[in-house]
Amino acid sequence: MESKDKVKKMRIEDIAKELGLSNSTVSRAISGKGRISEKTRKLVLDYTGEKNFTPRKHLPSWTSKITGNICVTLPGEEEFAEIPYFQKILLSIYDYCIIHGYNVIVVKIEPNNITELKKIVWKHKIDGVILTRTMENDEAIQFLKEKGVPLVVIGSYADKEVIQVDVNHEEACRELTSILVHMGYEKFALLCGDMTQIATRNRLLGCKHAFEKNGIGMNSEKVSLYDNVVNSIVADKVVKEVIQKDVECLLCMDDNICFHVLKILHKNRISIPSQIKIASFYDSPLLEAYHLPITCVEYNIKELGIMAATLLLQVIKEEVVPKTTILGYKVSIKESTKNY
Repeated sequence: MESKDKVKKMRIEDIAKELGLSNSTVSRAISGKGRISEKTRKLVLDYTGEKNFTPRKHLPSWTSKITGNICVTLPGEEEFAEIPYFQKILLSIYDYCIIHGYNVIVVKIEPNNITELKKIVWKHKIDGVILTRTMENDEAIQFLKEKGVPLVVIGSYADKEVIQVDVNHEEACRELTSILVHMGYEKFALLCGDMTQIATRNRLLGCKHAFEKNGIGMNSEKVSLYDNVVNSIVADKVVKEVIQKDVECLLCMDDNICFHVLKILHKNRISIPSQIKIASFYDSPLLEAYHLPITCVEYNIKELGIMAATLLLQVIKEEVVPKTTILGYKVSIKESTKNY
């Protein structure tokens, strides 16, 4: 029979989850090293004492070494980091962090290549990380969690222990799609980008719900779905096909896709909105520069960046923050979908 006094083993990660603290906070409480309030230290020690736990394989205290730097990741795929969405987020994070005494280190990562991120983490050059997008089975998130690095993501993620800032893409796209259906349009084409990006998947889900609620099936004669429309070459092929199908309205999952499509339509002298309608599930300066106002979903990207930076600095200081923050949006019906 096992003695009730026998010490049990428990991971730092498990204690942190039970108490709603970060791994680094629990590590510092147990080791007695690093910045931490006496109240928090007592909470951890009382818990481990009560449960008769002793930590095993505990993670190093990440924020016991202060660098004054935070890392912001940008997509490493060709031309992605130049998209206005990521540039605007980066600038808003930079402005906020500089005011609050932190420098910003920018690192490019790809879905299957986070080498540069690993390098700065292994060298402990940063106090925390903001990921500017989330991917399905995100390698960067898993790596940072394992290392105990303070982390905030811009976007949604299935692991609700990850601190995330986002807008309700699904609801926004459902609302815009429903409006266009009610305007009387019957034949649509959905132009999607990288389907491993969670934002793209959520936007597509919103479209699907809108169509189904109005008795329209996805991939039916009324709805054509195209994925991986990631450059002008693919967009050109898609536009030629949808024209042959007599599609009435093009729904672009983001501003970059919409920008490519607008250029192709102009090149082929296809008039908007008299010959075809077009809408984007994200507005940006790319679309604002077009001569015709484009129907879109508007998000406050600067607010997204500032909120992410605010939360990360609070996490670094061991303050309690909400796991999920959802910001608002606005659906704007403009000239590009007018029914003449």
